[in-house]
Amino acid sequence: MDSSAETYQSLDEDEMEQLQEETEGFPPYTHDHNSTKLLDCWQQIFDYLPKPSDKLSLFNTLPSLANLRPSTKSELLLQLALPILIQKEHIDPDAIVKCRNISGSIKNVVDVTLQLTQPWWLSLWYEFETREQIQNFMDYARQLNDNTTPFLAHSCSIHAQRRNCFRMGLMMFAELGMHLRHVRLSFKFSTTPRYIFRKLRHFLRHVPNIERLDIVDASTSVWEEVPEGRNLPRLSQLNELSLKLGQNGQLYPIIASLMTTYGPQLVGFSCNKHTFLAGLLTQAFMFNLLNVTGFQLDILDMSSEMVFIGLSQVHCPVLKILALRRDHAANAQDINFSNETVLALHNFCLSLRGLIMDSVNDLSLRLEPALLDVVFPKLKRLSVCTSNSCSSLRIWRLFQSNFPNLREIHFVTSSGRHMDPIPTSRTLSSFFMCFPRLKKIFWSHYERPLQAASVCSRFDASSGH
Repeated sequence: MDSSAETYQSLDEDEMEQLQEETEGFPPYTHDHNSTKLLDCWQQIFDYLPKPSDKLSLFNTLPSLANLRPSTKSELLLQLALPILIQKEHIDPDAIVKCRNISGSIKNVVDVTLQLTQPWWLSLWYEFETREQIQNFMDYARQLNDNTTPFLAHSCSIHAQRRNCFRMGLMMFAELGMHLRHVRLSFKFSTTPRYIFRKLRHFLRHVPNIERLDIVDASTSVWEEVPEGRNLPRLSQLNELSLKLGQNGQLYPIIASLMTTYGPQLVGFSCNKHTFLAGLLTQAFMFNLLNVTGFQLDILDMSSEMVFIGLSQVHCPVLKILALRRDHAANAQDINFSNETVLALHNFCLSLRGLIMDSVNDLSLRLEPALLDVVFPKLKRLSVCTSNSCSSLRIWRLFQSNFPNLREIHFVTSSGRHMDPIPTSRTLSSFFMCFPRLKKIFWSHYERPLQAASVCSRFDASSGH
């Protein structure tokens, strides 16, 4: 209710009578909202309305204005409906492409909506694997206006299996790199670390606005010394870095250069087991993750003791979320949850707020008093694999002692596994007995996180539902 209506309703009977006496004799309000002059004014007002819903309301109020702008109303309806359809996944990418081809104005509406909503599949439009794909995209981009970004997702991926594809990708970055915020570089061709370092340095100079960088190295090469990190360009907006290198990757020598240059400014970092072990040789991770709040370790297995020993020495004082991931292959080993794993977790006990773990094996865990006495005061969310949902496992005795303020448990079926059946509320109620502050338990699949649903709350457990 607006202020004038509130004022009107607050008048008592005497004040109402006085208001009626004062307005007697005034002619009734008879302005024609559809007159030519007023329609000109409304069109000026229309251009200053910020919200599509306000503009649509004006159309519904003044049909004559809608007649003057017949196509605008359909664009407004699309602008309001399309984000909902995309977020609810009621429209597929092929339909989006067809919609963009209707007209130039509709294309603009769709493109703006895609930039705002950033659906997961949008980045797939900008994955390049061949020299020809990159060349065709560059030809398309040259036809656009100077201020128009050709990357609606503000990201792209280069999967280079040959050197000529990598070189063409560098040419594209030289022309269009200023539009990118997220880049994923993946290469398999054989070359030398010195060559890769030189090209990587060239690439980084052309992406001044990059916020996230993913590097995947699946190649092999001979170990070779490379220049120091001071040769890398300064990227003030880079705050997320992912390094996924092969067991004998050619980028090992430059891990220290990347971490020394960009590590202190990162808030998100992820790497796999091979990268982490290689980085430990040069102490690349020890003191370069001072501002990281999210850390993910991938491809962990039953032989990851050295990873956890190294992790227990990493100085990461503000870490909030730690994710321990296994290989996503169907036959991948579980993560060995040993005493070394616990000591690594204890390294972050004062700051950690969330812990995410894929399927673990705790047979080698020895529950010593020193391990049980450590408290994580801020940890309120725990995510574990559904295969570890048996409350009699050793890890739950440890968690019960270490996580007294736990509020949520998320049971997630790991990638590559079949969805485990949801236990009964009576079975899950044992967790509420172990964690006095636990409020909800969730059950979902790694590949379908949006379908997670609250399986059991404390009220459900206490009522036996």
